[in-house]
Amino acid sequence: MSSPRFFSAPLSYMRWASIEKPAIFYSIVVGCIGPVMMVVVPPLRHRFGDGPREAIPLSYPSEYFSLQLWRNWVQDVERGEQTMIHYCVALTVAICAVPKGPRKIPEGYDD
Repeated sequence: MSSPRFFSAPLSYMRWASIEKPAIFYSIVVGCIGPVMMVVVPPLRHRFGDGPREAIPLSYPSEYFSLQLWRNWVQDVERGEQTMIHYCVALTVAICAVPKGPRKIPEGYDD
């Protein structure tokens, strides 16, 4: 029984695989690079000055609902000062809040 070609001559086997079976070879190469990039890229981005992203807004902006209000309600519920019912009512009111003033008509989308 012959020994596998990879373990007897790994570089020549990788050269052969890149020519004869490129789809399999390069998919394995890209798959091996992925975990390495997860470790290497974030420190490099930080070193080049790429900071954390802004938080994505989770609701329509209104005077009643804000992220700080959300955090306060969560903290109150965790401390036991508010019940979950109060929290659900406040969340429902916040989601249904309609902003004051006229609607801004988007420009540049006319047919």
